[in-house]
Amino acid sequence: MLRETIAIIEEGVKQGEFVPVDARTAALSLLGMCNWVAWWARPADAVEVKSIVSTVTALARRMLCVPDSGDGDGGGGPAALLQGIRDRLDRLEPLI
Repeated sequence: MLRETIAIIEEGVKQGEFVPVDARTAALSLLGMCNWVAWWARPADAVEVKSIVSTVTALARRMLCVPDSGDGDGGGGPAALLQGIRDRLDRLEPLI
C-alpha cells in the first residue's frame, strides 16, 4: 500500500494537482494519520463518524493539494491572478 500511495502522490505532483513534497514522507504521514484513527476514535453515532472523515479528509487535502489561487470564477482581481502565477511558478521550479 505504501508504494501505491507514493506513486499516486508522485503522479499528483507531476500533474500539478499536488504541491511538491517528498512523496514517501507524505505517503507515510497520510497512511499514519488514517491508520491511527482506529486507536483513538470511539464515535457513538454516524454523525461523529462523518465528522472524523470530514476532518481527516480536509487535513489530507491541505497537506497535498495545490491551493485554489482565486483566479477562476471567484474573482480576486489582478493581484490574486499575479499571486496565483507566482505560486504556480514556485511549485514548478523544483520540478525542473
